[in-house]
Amino acid sequence: MNGDKIMDAIGMIDEELIIEAREIRKRRLGAKKVLALVAALIILLIFGITSFAREYNPNLDEILYTIFPNIAMNLKPVNISDENNGIKMEIVSAKREGKRAYVYISMQDLEEKRIDETIDLYDSVMFNLPLGFMGNCTKIGYDEKTQTATFLITIDQNGGLKIPWKKVNFSVGCFLSGRIEPEGFVDEIDLTKAELEPKYETEITGYKKLKNKFEPGSLKGKFYRFTYERIPRVIQNILKLNDWYFEYERYDEEIEKYLASNETFYVSETGAEFVAMGFIDNKLHIKVYYGNRHYSDHIGFLTIYDRNGEEIHATNMKYINNFEEIEPNYFAPTETWVDYTFDISSEEIEGCRLYERYWKYQNYVDGDWEVTFRIP
Repeated sequence: MNGDKIMDAIGMIDEELIIEAREIRKRRLGAKKVLALVAALIILLIFGITSFAREYNPNLDEILYTIFPNIAMNLKPVNISDENNGIKMEIVSAKREGKRAYVYISMQDLEEKRIDETIDLYDSVMFNLPLGFMGNCTKIGYDEKTQTATFLITIDQNGGLKIPWKKVNFSVGCFLSGRIEPEGFVDEIDLTKAELEPKYETEITGYKKLKNKFEPGSLKGKFYRFTYERIPRVIQNILKLNDWYFEYERYDEEIEKYLASNETFYVSETGAEFVAMGFIDNKLHIKVYYGNRHYSDHIGFLTIYDRNGEEIHATNMKYINNFEEIEPNYFAPTETWVDYTFDISSEEIEGCRLYERYWKYQNYVDGDWEVTFRIP
């Protein structure tokens, strides 16, 4: 979300998905897999990789072995740490395999309770590797007793080149925690009051979305909605989820229309301000102001329920941002508006209700955690 110096892609898998995967794995764990897991633990003991069991809640590593057993078995101990702002970052173990590397890290709060199960390293992980590289950061687990969260970072070197056998500099610049996700109907907003001739602005775009590939009520359609609302956008981009569920056609020029900002007429529980609502080309647009999202990753998802209780999802979320440089060297929007477009006309809006769902992080923790180590 921030900066041309930040990793191209880095994110966090939703904790509920990890827990669900772990439970499914437990139910399906056969005798052969149990033996394989026991063998893996024996190998770890033989090679002296005992710091996991000694320093961390075993549940954290159990999740790592459950989700990424082959990676976990080959990780080699590093145990290099740095403390800053009362937070300890440790490179627990790592492994280099050709043009790919894996780094298992932990973040522990030594003074307060700023780390919880919702922690997000927020695109602030950086390596000083030469040439281009891509990476993603998967949150493995969280131990409330020790205020420790663990992450597995995957690094891919571009161009087919091997990751060099030398020391690398690794740093984390900030993280978010304390995520809240309020949701509910917004009966304070009467959708029939939407302006029929609102003021709007335009922008030239090179793409136009045609349609969803799957019916909204289908199983695949429901899965897409879940991924769109629950999986961080950076993970969606890595997996190219939009390409799976949308069909696009390229235009040389296409004029995109969105509402001009007006006066605030409703404020959500998280502080999102509704500033305009009207019909453009017989489609309902709702514009919401989120302020400075850099310190909260504040965003919302809106749904309209028609008079029959059917869901109408936004066909477009147009982000309108103002950018400026934010220390330390992050580029982030100081102000963000989102224009939501719904494929519903003014004649169909009678009896419809608006439903809102948000996420917002309440804690932004800045720091300068940095270590230099050799990837085994």
